This record gives sequence, structure tokens and C-alpha cells, in this order.
Amino acid sequence: MFRGVRAFLANHPGSDIMTVAENTGISEDAVMRYVRDGRISMGIEKGLVQINCEICGVLISQGRLCKPCSDKLSSGLKKSIQEENKKVIDEQQKQGPRMYTADHWRDRGR
Repeated sequence: MFRGVRAFLANHPGSDIMTVAENTGISEDAVMRYVRDGRISMGIEKGLVQINCEICGVLISQGRLCKPCSDKLSSGLKKSIQEENKKVIDEQQKQGPRMYTADHWRDRGR
């Protein structure tokens, strides 16, 4: 299915979603899903595709988020992960040094 859409768009650039769906036999929803997933890109400059960023609502040509919202979300996740890692490291340092060899022998059943 996807290859047919990609081949059609290669031969007919600038086609709208209805045209792609009619000529490939694939539903408009499936074509929109390919655009949302970032598998194909269709020009918003010609008004062929109207996809809005799910956070800020700006028009985008593919995916679910615009670049600024995606960057903001990524940086927030990175910060959250770093904070969680810092908590784990701080907790390990509070426990003090460990004797890993003793743990190894205990776990082996000796």
C-alpha cells in the first residue's frame, strides 16, 4: 500500500490527498496516516494538506508536532531523565561503598 502511494507521488508531485487516494485505491485516512507518521510529505504551501501541530496548532507538512514543540518536548524529557538519574546516583552514594565480590559469592550460593 505505502509503496503505491510513494510511487504515485513520485510521478505526480503536488497531488492532493483525494487524488492520491482515488488513484492508488487507498483510503484518504490511510494516506493521512502516512503523512502523520512522517512517511510521506505533502506541500502545505499549496494548501494540499492541512495538518496542525497537536500542541500549538501551527500548520505542518508531516508528523504530529512542529519543530519548536518537538524540541521543547524533547528537552523537557531529557531534563526529567537527568533529574531521575541524579536521584538514583545520590541514593547510591548515600548507601556508601559496596563489596561486589561478597555479593557475587553470596548469589552463587557459596
